Amino acid sequence: LYREGKRFRIGGQYSKAAERVFGIGELGGRDFLSTLAGRIPEAPLNSAESYLDLMFKESVHAGSLKDLNPLAEVPITVTTEDEIRTKNLEFTFSRVMKERKVEHLMATVADVTEARQLREQILENEQKAQTQMERLFRILHIDPAMLAEFIEETRLDLAVVDALLRRETEEAALSSQLETMFRSVHKVKGNADLLGLSFYAEKLHAFEDSISRTLKKPGGASASDFLPLLFAFNEVTAVLEDIQELVSRLLDFHSRFGPSTGAEEDSMVRTLQALAGRLSSEMGKPVRLDTTAFDAAHINSA
Repeated sequence: LYREGKRFRIGGQYSKAAERVFGIGELGGRDFLSTLAGRIPEAPLNSAESYLDLMFKESVHAGSLKDLNPLAEVPITVTTEDEIRTKNLEFTFSRVMKERKVEHLMATVADVTEARQLREQILENEQKAQTQMERLFRILHIDPAMLAEFIEETRLDLAVVDALLRRETEEAALSSQLETMFRSVHKVKGNADLLGLSFYAEKLHAFEDSISRTLKKPGGASASDFLPLLFAFNEVTAVLEDIQELVSRLLDFHSRFGPSTGAEEDSMVRTLQALAGRLSSEMGKPVRLDTTAFDAAHINSA
C-alpha cells in the first residue's frame, strides 16, 4: 500500500490469489479503502483509515499498533458471477522502510472463513455439552420412571398445541384456539416445575408469555401471529427431545447397573417428598407425606 494524500493505493505487485480473496480483478492502482467500502462493516472501515495513517508515521512504534488493527478479522461481502457470499478476512500490515522513512506498507490478507466457522462450531458444541451436563444434574434426583411418564404426558399435550398451531382457522376462532394452547402449555409448565425441571419450566413460561401477548394483541390475533409462535414452539420441543435423550441414557444405565429395590424406593420417596415440599411452599399449607406402606414394586407392576 502506498500513501497518496488521504488515499492508500494498492501497488501493482500483488499475489493473484488476492483477486480470488477479494472477488475483484486488477487490484493494482485501486484505492484500498474504497475497494473495501460497502463490503465490510462501516465501523472497522472508518477505523482503518486512522490506523493506516498511524502506520505511516515513523514516530509511532509499530509494535504498539499491533493490537489496534481494526482489520484483524472482518467479514466481507464477495460477489461473483455465481453467488454473493460472506467471507472472513484477516489483514496484517508491516512497514517497509527506506532511509528511516516508511516507504510503503506490505499488506497480507488471508481467508479465515473456515477457521472462524470451526471455532464457532467448537464453541457451540462446548456450550451444548455444558447445557446437557447441567440438565443431567437437574434430573438425576428424579426417578427415571416418573420422568418417562412426564415425557409421555408432555408429548400428548404438546401434540395438541402443534395441531392447533398448524390448523387453518377463521380469525374469529383464533382466540379460543390460543386459549386452549395456553392451558396445555400451562399444565406442562406446572408439571415440569413440580419435578424440578426449572430449565424446561422457564422455556415453557417464555412460550406461555408469547401466547398471552398474542391473545392481548389490540384488534385480536391474526393467522400471521402463529408463525412466530411456531418457531417458539419448536424450541420447546427441542428441549423436550434433549430431556428424553438424557432420560433414555439414565434408563439404560439403570437397566445395566440398576439399583436394588430398596434404593429405587428411596429414590422415588425423595422425589415425592420434593414434590410435596414444592406444593407446600406454593400453596402455603403444611404437608405431611406418609410413605410407611410405600412399595415401589406395586408401581412397577402396574
